Amino acid sequence: MTGRELDNLIPAFGAVCQHRTPEIFRTWAGIVMIGGVLERKCWAMTGGNIWTDRVYPTLGVFLVAPGGVGKSKAIDLVEKAWRSIPALRVSPKSLTAASFCDAIRKKARRDRNDQPYHPLLVASDELVSFFLGYDKEQLGYWSQAIDCVDVLSQQRRGLGTDEIGCTNPSLSFLLGGQPGAFNTYFPDAAYDQGFMGRAIIVFHERKHHGSQHPKANSLFRQIKADLALVADLEGQFTLEEGVLDLLAAEDLRNEEILENLAHPRLEAYYNRKHIHALKIAMAFSAARESSLHIAKKDYTDALALLARTETEMVSAFVAPKQD
Repeated sequence: MTGRELDNLIPAFGAVCQHRTPEIFRTWAGIVMIGGVLERKCWAMTGGNIWTDRVYPTLGVFLVAPGGVGKSKAIDLVEKAWRSIPALRVSPKSLTAASFCDAIRKKARRDRNDQPYHPLLVASDELVSFFLGYDKEQLGYWSQAIDCVDVLSQQRRGLGTDEIGCTNPSLSFLLGGQPGAFNTYFPDAAYDQGFMGRAIIVFHERKHHGSQHPKANSLFRQIKADLALVADLEGQFTLEEGVLDLLAAEDLRNEEILENLAHPRLEAYYNRKHIHALKIAMAFSAARESSLHIAKKDYTDALALLARTETEMVSAFVAPKQD
């Protein structure tokens, strides 16, 4: 794209934080960084029904690891990149169910058709800031915002008909936590509710000791400049012929996997894996260029990344809960 300084934002982001962050965390952080700024201004269609077949690039990712592994560095850099773009709405560091509704409605943006929408971006390496415990009400709101529903609202308790909420919300998040805390805040009931099926759980347990990139500072300035251009994108992604066939085939493959799961909590993930891959493919495309076009390679690369990630998901589930 004319005006961009980098060929691909995701590996560039990985180079900036390669010194302390494992490669799998760097990759996922870069994907959420891109998908977050696309908000609900961009989308892809999996069919002809605008009400049921529209998929937005909004993603929720948990980086789960023991302390000191390196998740915080990547999360902090994503937040810094988001905050460098004044038009974006980055969440406060602590939210309840009610304050989430308040936060997401505070800053409306308008699309090309002058329609208002309410995006919110969350980046934090402290789960406790957002989930003091399992709160099905709060997770319900987060699920609706990730799905980009038409209306998100809550009745204020004890205040008559006063409601808080907004129209056309969107949410992307990157949250980090240690395995014990993660399993405390998200028990089995959370996976039955549906929220965890809308999130990707990325687990890694070994520290990473890489070399400092010699141009990390200037490279991050370039990332922020290019990310601002990505944030201006708007419209529908076109799909290379064959992408929808790949999506349909993956959906059928996942149905077979569901019959023999390695862990019951994986059911929510496999129910949506084919859609996760499409969201990731949107980020892969936008990281390189502004054509809003998804190639078959974008989708197959997304599936390959998910295949790498899911091999470690069970490790996140089997850690003991935190007192």
